[in-house]
Amino acid sequence: MKSRSSYSAFTQNLEKTSSQKTVRTHTPIHGGQNHFLPFSYNKLFSKDFSETTGLDDLHNPKSIIYQAQNKAAELFQVEETLFSVNGASACLMACFLALGQSGKVLIPRNAHKSMISGLILSGLDPIFVEPAWDKDWGVFREIKPDLILNLIKKHKNNNLKACFLTSPTYEGIALKNLSQIIEICHEHELPVIVDESHGGHLSLLQRKLSAIHCGADLIIHSAHKTLGSLTQTGLLHFQSELINLPKLKTSLSLLQSTSPSYLLLASLIESLHSLSQSLKPLEEQQKMALHLKAELSQIQNVKLLPNDDAVRCAFKIENCNGYELSEWLYRNYKLESELENNNWLMLLVSLATKKSDIRYIKKAILSAAKFFSTQRNNQILTEEKPPNFHCIENPRNAFFRSDKAKIVFKCPPGIPIDFPGLEKLSAETKQQAESLKEDPFLQEEFGDDEEELALISAFDSYKEE
Repeated sequence: MKSRSSYSAFTQNLEKTSSQKTVRTHTPIHGGQNHFLPFSYNKLFSKDFSETTGLDDLHNPKSIIYQAQNKAAELFQVEETLFSVNGASACLMACFLALGQSGKVLIPRNAHKSMISGLILSGLDPIFVEPAWDKDWGVFREIKPDLILNLIKKHKNNNLKACFLTSPTYEGIALKNLSQIIEICHEHELPVIVDESHGGHLSLLQRKLSAIHCGADLIIHSAHKTLGSLTQTGLLHFQSELINLPKLKTSLSLLQSTSPSYLLLASLIESLHSLSQSLKPLEEQQKMALHLKAELSQIQNVKLLPNDDAVRCAFKIENCNGYELSEWLYRNYKLESELENNNWLMLLVSLATKKSDIRYIKKAILSAAKFFSTQRNNQILTEEKPPNFHCIENPRNAFFRSDKAKIVFKCPPGIPIDFPGLEKLSAETKQQAESLKEDPFLQEEFGDDEEELALISAFDSYKEE
């Protein structure tokens, strides 16, 4: 166990504050005590503070939070790092707000739902960029630099504000030509904003794959996904001459609670503080993940998805679709997967994964491969290429024009299926969307009536009105 002095200044102050015998006449109203949850949660309440004396203010940091953000910037080798307790989503939306309320932005087709939220909040118009489609695995891969260049030339006189990219993807696929794309954008004085939510660890271990190393202007990390902090913690990195930093800070503050959770902040700051001292936890995680992939590659009828992130182990088994495989593994081995697809599923190797876990996972997959090798009548569906996105109306305008406007998305991976202003869906796409209605992970924003679960395009609603 670490000594108290080895923790960050923020965590030390939080410990000191929570151990003092004071009369708490301030929020949170629970007063440091657990009134409703099981006893195992007791210690959390004693450390649940927000803007208390000696703990600094996230919205206007001047002492220990300010110092922690500076140390995080040193760790990631950027000019400035900003903390979020509203996840990477708030960071992405803040980037849109910082660009202004009019103009166009390049958006990848596999953008996260929070990018669509950013469009609605800011009023910016999207120009969607199609990454290459891998039909064998049903995933998006590269974006050609020439495609970006042609779009910039086509729209450079139309108030083009920025280029957004996603790298790595949810499946762990990084843009190999990211540096070239960023160079093209910068030649045209266009800032590049990279959703690197799933690559925070890669930016520390494999810098050549990192958007920071490649020179992106703004980089977003989801700390709970890759760096070991509590859910809902995120990072926004700044290294730009093309983005207004004060506007960016104000935009992020606008999207965060005025009562940020200091438990979340402590987990974020402490994870970064520990990693600044040693990257060994991430390195061990990588070794464990590579070991798992090596073990699974030896199993007959198992095929691994080629990707750039070792900890994201996506694979498929012959004669088995991903949903059936996920259900079978959970029912027989209590193994819960991260993501299922029509013909594959993905497991994550966590910071807590042990060698015994790797042996157990191998045993489970080996058993599944043997079982499904006897199942000859399984219906294996290919993952169809999603239709191109094209907006016929500004998403913000479309959102305010209809009481039924909503963003429909499945999370994971969080890529929208329908949103305000999107072009009318084809009959084939509607049929695909209808098949997802019963999916427990399908999420809708701005309405959840049963009759609205069918993914009807915004265009149809507007025509009726």
